[in-house]
Parts: sequence; structure tokens; C-alpha cells
Amino acid sequence: MLEFVRLVSEWLHRYRRAKELDALREALRSDGYELQTDVNGQGRSACRLLPSEPEAAPLAPQITALEAELAARGYADALGHYRLTVKHFAEQDHASSNGQLRAALESLIVNLAVDHTGYVDNNQANQGTNAINTLYVKSGKPPAVLGKPLPERDGGAMLHGIWHISHTNGSHPGLSDAQEARIRMQLITGLAQFLLRHFPV
Repeated sequence: MLEFVRLVSEWLHRYRRAKELDALREALRSDGYELQTDVNGQGRSACRLLPSEPEAAPLAPQITALEAELAARGYADALGHYRLTVKHFAEQDHASSNGQLRAALESLIVNLAVDHTGYVDNNQANQGTNAINTLYVKSGKPPAVLGKPLPERDGGAMLHGIWHISHTNGSHPGLSDAQEARIRMQLITGLAQFLLRHFPV
């Protein structure tokens, strides 16, 4: 299938219809590929499909493992938002995917803070920052102790930083593209797995 896409792309370039590839380029980015076009001295185009990740490791296994862990812990709200994230991402609705991903992260953070630090959930929105402040120790130094708040220099800064990145551009239409959505999905999926491992049941 990838070879077919590459050949069609070259054909469209040959007949000066490259603009028709814009939607295809976005769809390929959602699947983890970049379509690159090289033009030689005679004006002939050669297209290449390159993976946008260092190895051919799809997100699906990590996503499945994360969903299973959220379900096992009874974090239904985080699980629901995460499943919508995956659904919207697959449908290439990147802005909606980002919005659901942020909601999934916030729900996970609040659940972990309640379970491990005595944080009191007020059942209102926008608790992420307050919950995070109980999950890490500002200016804290390594080593991190399993089940205890993360030192800033051993996981805490990562938590804090990715939380702030999850707000950039938000879920507003037109501000998210496939590559940005994929990077956010990778970052937050990895962070969620890290947090669940550090704060065990």
C-alpha cells in the first residue's frame, strides 16, 4: 500500500497536481509517515515515504496497555477520554483528539493525587495544576521513591512540563496538525505509563 501511495504521489507531481497531495500528507502524518519529494536536475520528481519515528513501533500496543491499566484501576473517566482521543486521532480530527487527551491526562493526575497524596477531588474542572502540585516536590532531588511524590529533578519536571505542553494550542479548530497530535499522543501516553508505574495500586 505504501508503494502504491508513493507511485501515485510521483504521478501527481509529474502532472503538476501536487496540491492534491495535501490531504494525503496529513493522513500519512497521522499514521507516522512523512511524504518527501525530491526534484532532480531534469525536473523529475521522486517521492519517498519515511517513518516519522526512529523505529517502526506503532502506538497501538502502548495504547492498549494503558487502556487496560486505567480500566483495572477503575479510572473510568480517564479511560473514556483516552478512548475518545484514540477514536478522534484515527479519524484525523486532531484538534478534538488533543482536547480529549488533555482531559484524560487531567483525570489521571487527579485520580493518582487522590489515591496517593490525600488530595481532595472537588468534582470540578481545572484541577490539574493543584493535583500536580501534590504529585511532585519542587526543587526535590533524586532518587524518586516508589509511590511518593516525584522529586522535581527525577520525574517531577517532566510531569509539570508535559502538563503545560498539553495546553499549547489546546483543542481549538485549525491549530493542530497530524504531526503535533501524534507527538502529543506519544508524550502523554508515555507520561501516563510512567506515572502509573511510579504510583502503583
